[in-house]
Amino acid sequence: MDSQTRQEYVRAAVSFLQNPKLVDSTLKDKLKFLRDKGLSDLEVDEALNLALVPRSQSQSGKWNFLLILGVCIGGYKLYQAYLEQKSRKIESEQTTRQQDLIEPDRNQPTLNDILQKMSELKKLIELQRSNFGTEMQSLKTLLLGHEKFAAPPEIPKWQLPVAPTDPNPE
Repeated sequence: MDSQTRQEYVRAAVSFLQNPKLVDSTLKDKLKFLRDKGLSDLEVDEALNLALVPRSQSQSGKWNFLLILGVCIGGYKLYQAYLEQKSRKIESEQTTRQQDLIEPDRNQPTLNDILQKMSELKKLIELQRSNFGTEMQSLKTLLLGHEKFAAPPEIPKWQLPVAPTDPNPE
């Protein structure tokens, strides 16, 4: 037999050893089966080495996956414990600020009411000012009118001092 054929036997043995249906079989049974099929001890060892290489890579792949999964879960728990609370706090502050910005729009009718009341008060002040002006004018005419005042008081004649009468009239 040529080496090409022997290499085909080795490849077939590798695929036999890696068959997932034979996972429950012991390694001793698998090796016995290969020797019964006509493979030499060197070919069985070569097939066994080739078959075990992917298995060890598979094991390290599983460990890498588990390690990455553990890091991801730890990172998520860290996020939940610290960062999520902080982000909630930031979101609540942002919501409060947005409400503060929206609130003046709600108070706009109140501002319009205040402006309306101010214009009413301004009209009332103008009216009272005008009334005050007319009142002042009335007082002025009363105070400056001559005919409305009583005559200045005079001393009654009986209280006037009597002047001595002169016996010598000249």
